[in-house]
Amino acid sequence: MTDQSKTIRLRATDLAYLRQHTILANGLATATATSDSRGQFVMIDRKLAESIRGELTVRLAQVGFDDQYKPTDEGRFIEDLIDRLFTP
Repeated sequence: MTDQSKTIRLRATDLAYLRQHTILANGLATATATSDSRGQFVMIDRKLAESIRGELTVRLAQVGFDDQYKPTDEGRFIEDLIDRLFTP
C-alpha cells in the first residue's frame, strides 16, 4: 500500500449501501477488493476516499437526522462510513 492509498474494511452492508445509492459507482470499478473470513477489504486512493466522504456528507444532510436533528439509524450508519473513510 502506498502512502496515497488506504485499505478500508467494508462490511457487505456497507458495500450494498454504497452501491444502492450509487456512491461508489465509478470508484468501485477502480478499487482493489479482496476478502477474508472477517469481511471485505477495499483499497482506494485518498482522492477517491475524500470524494466518497463528500457524497456521504450530502446524503447525511438529506436523510441522516430526524425532525429534532437527532441522528437516525441511517445517519449513524453514514457517520460510521465517513469516519472510516477519513484519511489524514
